Amino acid sequence: GRRTTILVHAASAGGVGVLAFVVYLQTLLPGIGWGDVARFQYVAQVWGIPHRFGYPLYIALSRIFGALPVGPSIAYRVNLMSATFAALAAVSVYLLVVRLVRDPVAGASAALSFAFSRALWGQAVVAEVYALNAFLIGAVLLLLVWWHQTRSTWLLYAGLGLYALSFGNHMTVVTLVPAVIF
Repeated sequence: GRRTTILVHAASAGGVGVLAFVVYLQTLLPGIGWGDVARFQYVAQVWGIPHRFGYPLYIALSRIFGALPVGPSIAYRVNLMSATFAALAAVSVYLLVVRLVRDPVAGASAALSFAFSRALWGQAVVAEVYALNAFLIGAVLLLLVWWHQTRSTWLLYAGLGLYALSFGNHMTVVTLVPAVIF
């Protein structure tokens, strides 16, 4: 029944996320990067500003990840943050597709194709803002589609709140305004 369907979707979403995360861990940059990657690995530890937009959400979250007691260095832990959010982005794609077409195979196919695309995988293994951005966009779209289907007020508030929060990571989320309004 409904409970079994929920368990299947939860297990499938979890499987997608774990698979992506494990692969990302195997290919994660183990230390200090170059250019913006090195800047993002370092700047949170001094509450710095990496670029003119500041990326305050990214900086705050990377400060938290930098304090985790795992891995050999802060650089590794900030890289690990990207792997975590990229895996969560894949989970959000799975859940979004399943919500739209009610097909776990389509959801898994879309999510794994996204997870292992050159674009996401390349950002999942280094300290950069794009994996978090992908997760935030996926989660916002998921919440708003879910709200559209159920009209549950808390989903609308959660979606809009997360969308507002996403502006603290990367300004490209402004391109979602038409979708959010729709």
